[in-house]
Amino acid sequence: MFQRISCGLSVFDAETKGFSLVSKGFHLFRRDSHLLQILERHKEGIIFDGNYFIEKNIKFDRKRDEKMKSSILLCTVFVLWGMCSGEAAAAQITTVNPHIGNTYEVGADGQKISLINYKNASDPTYTKLVEFIKADKTDERLYSSKYVCSDFAETVHNNAEATGIKAAWVSIDFKKGIGHACNAFNTTDKGLVFIDCTGSSHKSAGWDTTVKLTVGKKYKPNSLYSPIYTYSDMGTVRKYCIYW
Repeated sequence: MFQRISCGLSVFDAETKGFSLVSKGFHLFRRDSHLLQILERHKEGIIFDGNYFIEKNIKFDRKRDEKMKSSILLCTVFVLWGMCSGEAAAAQITTVNPHIGNTYEVGADGQKISLINYKNASDPTYTKLVEFIKADKTDERLYSSKYVCSDFAETVHNNAEATGIKAAWVSIDFKKGIGHACNAFNTTDKGLVFIDCTGSSHKSAGWDTTVKLTVGKKYKPNSLYSPIYTYSDMGTVRKYCIYW
């Protein structure tokens, strides 16, 4: 919209009411009230050629001009950095919705289970895993019609990934009865470990457990706080699927 006249000139576009300050090839766009104040102060030096108001002989403060250029450059850098960092952050995170074919695993609310995976998450040692599980408060939540085993496992998974621990969500089918869900972690010293943090319908803590998951075997959790709680088996495992 602006026509460069020469260094040291400012150009006012009468149609858009935009003001372009030209100083050593640097353009600054101003609008409306501030612009009109500038024109009023320098009205004696304004020429109107039918398309532009051209203000001659403006005295420029070089330090101010350079500072202005630096400020705008800095703002531009921050904007670009923000865009790039946002895109980079998005590239570091992926979401998985466990499913087989068109059948998706869901929580108590009927919404798809969403596993948030972080690219920088890594396999923990068994000790580090247990420390995380005991510190995590997911097992203290109440089991109810609004929050069931699949939700517990989803929360543990996402909490673990957020702290840098690579985790999996596991769906389990029993030969009889309803299914279940737990978590899996590939520890660096003890291999694949299954963790079940499903809480109780009455408020209490200490429901963190380990479990051996084998097709054809009973599913029986073992408390990490033994002997506080003992568990009976939940049924014989027919199949299970692990989602990383």
